[in-house]
Amino acid sequence: CPFYIYVCVSERFRRQLTYVLFVKVFKHCKQLQLAANEVEPQP
Repeated sequence: CPFYIYVCVSERFRRQLTYVLFVKVFKHCKQLQLAANEVEPQP
């Protein structure tokens, strides 16, 4: 499949993909952190 060959060869594409994945994971972790902070601890 030409697409897979392109992905393997194109460093720019891989860098962009890594960046996008990193940003998504970072945002997801931040949301989890915010959700955890909103929960009040029981006395």
